[in-house]
Amino acid sequence: MQLAVQITRQNLGEPIALALEGNAPLTADLAPDGIAWSLNPNPAPGDSSTLTLQVGAYVPEGTYTLTVRGQAPGAPEATAPIVLRVRAAESEPWPLPGAGEVWAAVSAGLVGIAYGKDRFVAVGAVGTILTSRDGLTWERADSRTLRDLFGITYGAGRFVAVGDESTILFSPDGLTWEPVCAGTHGCYLGVTYGGGRFVAVGKGGTILTSLDGRTWEEVASGTDDALTGVTYGAGRFVAVGEEGTILASPNGLSWHRVSEGREELLGVAYGGGRFVAVGHGDTLLTSTDGLTWEALNLGATSTLRGVAHSGSRFVVVGDWGILLTSTDGLTWEEVPLGMTNALFGVVYGGNRFAAVGSGGTIVIVNDDLSWQVVRLGATEDLNGAAYGNGRFTAVGGVGTLLTSPDGLRWQRASSGTTELLTGVTYGEGRFVAVGSDILLISSDGLIWEQVPLEASAVLFGVTYGGGRFVAVGVFGSTLTSRDGLTWKQVASGSLQHLYAVTHGAGRFVAVGEEGTILTSTDGLNWQPVSLGTTQFLRGVAYGAGRFVAVGITRTILTSTDGLTWVPSEGTRDLYAIAYGGGRFVAVGEWGTILTSTDGLTWKEVPSGTMWGLHGVAYGGGRFVAVGKDGLILVSPPGP
Repeated sequence: MQLAVQITRQNLGEPIALALEGNAPLTADLAPDGIAWSLNPNPAPGDSSTLTLQVGAYVPEGTYTLTVRGQAPGAPEATAPIVLRVRAAESEPWPLPGAGEVWAAVSAGLVGIAYGKDRFVAVGAVGTILTSRDGLTWERADSRTLRDLFGITYGAGRFVAVGDESTILFSPDGLTWEPVCAGTHGCYLGVTYGGGRFVAVGKGGTILTSLDGRTWEEVASGTDDALTGVTYGAGRFVAVGEEGTILASPNGLSWHRVSEGREELLGVAYGGGRFVAVGHGDTLLTSTDGLTWEALNLGATSTLRGVAHSGSRFVVVGDWGILLTSTDGLTWEEVPLGMTNALFGVVYGGNRFAAVGSGGTIVIVNDDLSWQVVRLGATEDLNGAAYGNGRFTAVGGVGTLLTSPDGLRWQRASSGTTELLTGVTYGEGRFVAVGSDILLISSDGLIWEQVPLEASAVLFGVTYGGGRFVAVGVFGSTLTSRDGLTWKQVASGSLQHLYAVTHGAGRFVAVGEEGTILTSTDGLNWQPVSLGTTQFLRGVAYGAGRFVAVGITRTILTSTDGLTWVPSEGTRDLYAIAYGGGRFVAVGEWGTILTSTDGLTWKEVPSGTMWGLHGVAYGGGRFVAVGKDGLILVSPPGP
């Protein structure tokens, strides 16, 4: 939505300054979750300036009070109020879908979990919300946001979830969600309910309170340290955070510091007359009143991230699948889960604990300490993806191989290795995956076998074209193969690391560090291209008659022949690029997704996540992007 307001300057000869402020998420540039504003700050006397507001599609509904301020030297300040009411469109679903515009997370980390109204509700990256009656069978709920969600609680007959970019969501049942306006800008990491009040905490020492979960106000915390968790017990709120910060409050409104100077604290809970706080370096603190704390020496080596109490027992979860339990908060024992997935959040309900973690992992622990891994997500970073034979394949750390017929339903495949896998392609009726001193092939993406190499080679990228596979890697390593079975190492003429390779217009193009670009018409004989740049190039693709290379420091280069390259303006560091369905898609740091039909003009698409995206592929009418901690995003089908 866009609206304009005319502001007329009176007959003042001196320059004036105009500004806009208020409780809305105001931004200088157009953003899906912000209100971009612009105006001519100094119109001529008698002329008018147009204040333009552009309301992003994901701005929470609510009433925003804005003030335009203007002042000339030596003159009193003048102000004009603007009341802006934002609500969802009545005739269209929210957010408005469009081909290639709204991406969904099909595999994303789960960070927080709550229980209420006989239902578990888990939240995580890219607006993910899952619900379950029993902790065993889970369904997605529409969060109406793409923002990362970090915390959730239940109280007063309602759920409240919080997350990045001022995101606060409200639900009466855990199934139907609506965004609410926080009235302030921030990143919220935890939320709880107690004493008739919701309290949310976040970065920069932010503390918000609400009586109903809909209307929020910010209160002073007295700290700039990020607050990562909050709970209620023994008649007081306790919030914890970085630098060992512990704050206490009797009412959620006035806060005071009670402890600091230890490792970062990540979670806190109350039960059985005792507070328990956990954090980095196996930190575990206990307190009977929330004011005086004692550190316990557990002898564990994993960071502890979440804690919950059942009424008779504490459960603590953390990195490497660690799960600790205690009946008194003082003596702890480990329950071995036999997995390495990090667990971030835990709650008790329905006579069982439910813990959630990386890659969407869900673990159920019963009162008798028997346990079940309900859902084991990919925990390693995913580095590349490819499509072939009606199937997507993604590769990543520790030999991770995932496969999917549609980009939505994924299953693990056995790679037979724990080596790092960095790239994958399809050609000649088979997938080829490369990595650290390893090369694998598969005809279906499910059953893989290792192919012997002539010499040790750490490989980063692989492609197929012109009847030949080409793989590239460290120190200019270049391997070629006709069938993917027998490989030959050839001289590239470069000692720079090569990160990606593609084929188009009868030519291979490989890119790498220090602005390296190599070309070859046959995959055997390579020539360098002089760019005059030292930027690291991480990805390259061909489509619409053009090569496009992307890289670090917002680098985008285009070429019609692979020999002469022209820079284009980027927005963030980019790690990979693919072409399909008439468009390029480039992905990179902080969840960046850029799209372009010609490789020259780019548009940023909101991914909703801060997690890096390392690879992207096109097939079956949709793009699939993969990244940190097993994150998988898919675009809607369409051109």
